[in-house]
Amino acid sequence: MRIAVHIHLKWALAVTTMLVCFCCANVKEEEKQCQISGTFNGLQNSEITLYEFTGNGEHVVLDAAILQDNYFELTSNVSEPKQAYISWNHKYVTPLFIVEGEIYLEADTMNRLSYNDFREIRPLYKHSKINNEYLEYLKAIDSLDNLPRFKEKINLIKNYEYVSSANDSTRHKELKTQLFKYHEEREAELKNILKVFVLKNSTSVVSPYLLLYSEAGFLATKYTLEEIEHLFLSLDTSLENTSYYADCKKQIVLKKRVSKGKYAPDFSLGTPDGSKLSLSDFKGKYVYLNFWAHWCKPCIDTFPKLEEIYAIYNKHDFEIINISDDPNEELWKAALKEHDLPWSQVIVDLKKEQSAKITETYNVNYLPTTFLIDKEGKILAQDMNESDLMDFLKNNIELN
Repeated sequence: MRIAVHIHLKWALAVTTMLVCFCCANVKEEEKQCQISGTFNGLQNSEITLYEFTGNGEHVVLDAAILQDNYFELTSNVSEPKQAYISWNHKYVTPLFIVEGEIYLEADTMNRLSYNDFREIRPLYKHSKINNEYLEYLKAIDSLDNLPRFKEKINLIKNYEYVSSANDSTRHKELKTQLFKYHEEREAELKNILKVFVLKNSTSVVSPYLLLYSEAGFLATKYTLEEIEHLFLSLDTSLENTSYYADCKKQIVLKKRVSKGKYAPDFSLGTPDGSKLSLSDFKGKYVYLNFWAHWCKPCIDTFPKLEEIYAIYNKHDFEIINISDDPNEELWKAALKEHDLPWSQVIVDLKKEQSAKITETYNVNYLPTTFLIDKEGKILAQDMNESDLMDFLKNNIELN
């Protein structure tokens, strides 16, 4: 049972992964200018920075200015609408879309939301349809998180972390169940907010962006192929030439490649002792592929139940293969020693192109990501939890 949001690989790097890098000083000929101006009350003579995240998780400064008499101006080249951020004196942040033309906003420290140490400012926009659309979505999320049952989350997490460090196993289990319930409820609400927004704003470039990179987007949350296709097909064809639309389409292609009934792509990856292990080595067995990393707590939380399953079925045509893409092999080996897992372990060699592509081949966007594969090598299910896995094996494997 998972107790926390799946740790999204690309999301861990940046909310806006896969964006085209915009740090080149030689601006492309087709790029236009976006001019952002406005007022901010409460931070006189403060530094203001316009920046975006790139595909490798780095942030690139697009422009900077000093707030004078509560007024500022920022300029950036832009070839198509894209999501960016304004940092206010390195203390507050405003997510927004930069587009060709002028954007005027009015902001105030009173219009802020605090999420631990990360504070977001919700400004008022004038003459910016796209940002008012984006603001509509953000405010819907704000309203959700202000509901009493979700505001309790922060204290619940703090208590869980405290109890975990205190080794109180009974209380730990209780809080784990509560967190899992909270996550399921909130994820369902987030998906509904996203669906409503996309169907209402099918011509807005904000919609394909949110389908990809929002907290409830394709890259951070579990979706069936049918769900993804339904939302994608609701987008207006006027968006076809945008990068976000193209990336959504790519996600469908990748999802189809490893959907139920498809043959699982073979691989050959290194084991802790330096030998090679291939998926095809286990033909004739049910195989549970488990993508994880040493730092992924939700992954580690699954190990006790998986050990219970493995102890029963590993001698009866069943195998688990843990696939790690840890960049540091020594930390991976240390984690294996700590957890002492009895099933097969392999690691993605990021230095070798064919090996490094395995996470893309299986469209792994969050951890843990799992696949159950049948005896013929076909995919039976993705992200089957441990309880459902146990039930499946009970119904399909006879114990002698």
